[in-house]
Amino acid sequence: MASPFSRYPTVGQAIPDLADVSNVSYVVLPARSNEGLHKPPHPMFFVLLSGLAHVTLPEEREDLWIKAGFNGFMIAADTVGDGHFTEYPSDEQSVALQIPFANGVLPAHRVTKNGVCEQQAFTSDGEQEPWIRGQQVLKESLDDLHPFSALSYTWGNVGQGPPNRKVIVETPEGQRDLRIYEPLETALLSLVKGETAGLPLFIDQICINQADEDEKASQVKLMGDIYTKCERVIVWLGPRTRHSDEYFTFTSEICSEGVLSRVMGPNVGHFREVFNAVVDSAVDVGGVVREDRDDILRLVRLYGHHYPIRGAVDVLGRPWFNRLWVIQEVCLAPQVVFTCGSYSLCFDCFRAGMLFYTVWNKPFLRIFQQRKAIHQQSSFMSLYDLVIKYSVNEDGIKAGVKLSEDRIFGLLGLARADEIKSDMDVDYNNLRSVYTRFAASAAKHNLDVLLFSQKSDLDGDLPSWVPDWSMSCLRTPYGHSNLTTPVFSAGGSIISQPPVADVALGRLTVQGFSVGRVNRVGVHGIQRDVTNNSIQQIDYPSVVRFVDEVNEFLELAQKIEGSLSRDASDQQLGDEVAVRLTDGGLSTRQFHATFDPATAQGTLGKIHHHVYRRGQVEMNAELKRQSYSITRIIRTVGIVPWYWVPASEVDVLRLCATDPIRAVRKWVEGACDFITDMLGVVRASSAVQLMAWFLRMRRLYYSKVDLAILNREEVFRRIGLDHELLVTREWELYTSNLYRSIGRKLFLTERGYVGLGPEHMEKGDAIVVLVGSSVPHILRPGIGTDAVVGSSQTNVGHASKISSIEPRWSYVGEAYCDGIMDGELLREEGLLDCVQFHIF
Repeated sequence: MASPFSRYPTVGQAIPDLADVSNVSYVVLPARSNEGLHKPPHPMFFVLLSGLAHVTLPEEREDLWIKAGFNGFMIAADTVGDGHFTEYPSDEQSVALQIPFANGVLPAHRVTKNGVCEQQAFTSDGEQEPWIRGQQVLKESLDDLHPFSALSYTWGNVGQGPPNRKVIVETPEGQRDLRIYEPLETALLSLVKGETAGLPLFIDQICINQADEDEKASQVKLMGDIYTKCERVIVWLGPRTRHSDEYFTFTSEICSEGVLSRVMGPNVGHFREVFNAVVDSAVDVGGVVREDRDDILRLVRLYGHHYPIRGAVDVLGRPWFNRLWVIQEVCLAPQVVFTCGSYSLCFDCFRAGMLFYTVWNKPFLRIFQQRKAIHQQSSFMSLYDLVIKYSVNEDGIKAGVKLSEDRIFGLLGLARADEIKSDMDVDYNNLRSVYTRFAASAAKHNLDVLLFSQKSDLDGDLPSWVPDWSMSCLRTPYGHSNLTTPVFSAGGSIISQPPVADVALGRLTVQGFSVGRVNRVGVHGIQRDVTNNSIQQIDYPSVVRFVDEVNEFLELAQKIEGSLSRDASDQQLGDEVAVRLTDGGLSTRQFHATFDPATAQGTLGKIHHHVYRRGQVEMNAELKRQSYSITRIIRTVGIVPWYWVPASEVDVLRLCATDPIRAVRKWVEGACDFITDMLGVVRASSAVQLMAWFLRMRRLYYSKVDLAILNREEVFRRIGLDHELLVTREWELYTSNLYRSIGRKLFLTERGYVGLGPEHMEKGDAIVVLVGSSVPHILRPGIGTDAVVGSSQTNVGHASKISSIEPRWSYVGEAYCDGIMDGELLREEGLLDCVQFHIF
């Protein structure tokens, strides 16, 4: 060859000033080949002229993909250290040049981060831009569509600058340039090369003018129709890795056996029986169920030992699985294909691969459940139910979105047509308006939407009554057994007068009754056990302090004239109220639904007593441990050792002068007594501290290490606990309800009501019952509003008169108020006014 650049003049023009072109190695690499761990003999340029190269570090972390064309090179300067791996995964041979630096000196360059290592690019003036040459853009009507596919992917680096990858579109008028983000460029290059797309492809980033807010708003409303009417959705998970290839290959192999497709297809009716039989060999089955079980067990024996767990983690850890937009894209489509690099799997095959995964992946399960509801049951949820389903995450991982507005807009295609959906206008320029409009529309049908207005980072940007669906930890309301099922009915089940909202002002006007002002807020609350982060468990000593405060508040309430607590002066009734206040009345409802009233109350009272007793035992143990600290022992002994009392200076001098040997003997005797006493103190303290440390370790790792106690029942009996009770379902139910009460504190109103509210409530806040809401709420009065809260509203029935109170209120949170959780206020005709509250 006359010149290594004869076929690549552009490369030849760019390189000579930077490299030693007289010493160029021209390398032809076979298709799908790889180099082992290696280091370059000297610092050099690696220029890829055709094909594809994948460079990884020895730790197998993803490093760099190199494509022919722009950025089709790297600087290989790791002549020391471990070196790197290079793979050439293209189906065709790859051609590369290896060129030393000019004069052996590294040329001027800039460094940009790419994954975990550094990609180095030239700062030459003639830098070229990447581009994709397309064919044509089709304009279609939803009423008369040609077959097409749709692409589901993650946008990636949005917010880090404008799109900088070029797509060249051929039109009758000539070429047109479009700009896209790099993840989409990678997807298109792979799909075009592998001929995966086939049909015309709908891509939101290209088909929607992202710079035109009006067009984007109108097109977002059509997303549901687009993905419903497409032939299939191609899910682009990202570039291939060695581990993802292993996973896709493995899944294809187990699906080719035909067992899983039969079990999940024609025989799906008895799949639960099959699954139970697979996980429990003691289950006796026969017929088709037994045949399916045996076939699955055979698959496990054949393939289970080499299940690509790292491949599953690689694939399921892709960002696509945790994006909210993709849920409707995949759930609405009639067919779905998962693509990772050059490998593809249909939805059912991908689902089959999950059966081998030891821990079912929650994001994938979420999509599977939604697809089942849509395609098998023809059941669409309301937009309100969808938003709370995919926004409430407790302490778990939240489905991610780039824009907070997509917490709502990303679910429009999945929602059934109703008033809430029709009220939503797609607008990405005003988050406050979007969230306020949604909450206002939802409140007309369900006032419990207010319960999701929890303290968030957007406080001040949103009206106090509007939930922030983007907050990192949004929990289920305390007064609900699940997201949509309330336990109580304080305000009745019917909204007689729907709330009126002014979206522009952020005001919600709603009818309700005032219970009274908060006169005192508790100090203590139930805490989580921070010594064991592996499980969700309450801190039992905190329950003791909280229960003691409950009893204190009840005693104060009994002294208030007209208080309901006066009726609870009987010891048994008082205990029942105290039990309800510890967990917000949840266990009382659940136990009464399972047992007869006497058994329910007896069991609950016994469990409550044992929880309190366990807290006392742990508190006493901690106090004892503290008392055995070295400093505490020394301070509390009470007897001053003889060697600690300073002797008279005159006596010391006389003894040293007259009998120095006896003086030395006395000093040695004192030193020995001091050392002996200190060793005893240290031994006693160390024994207790070591035992406390051992107990903490056992609590942390009990599930992993078998530390069975032979006389466990005897140990529990000696400290006053029933071992059998501690392992019952009722114990777990009550303690889990106590765990849900973390973050709540007690309040006492001026009229003697005792209840629970959020920890940020304050003295002077108002307890109100809004008509149609399941639980009471806490509102904070604005200036001049205090006068309307309290016992002054009397002698007017709620059906005959409504007084309007204009001053502003702000929403604080939900409450539990003992004695009014079942609509008691609504039945007190002629005692309270029905008030219109204006909440901002």
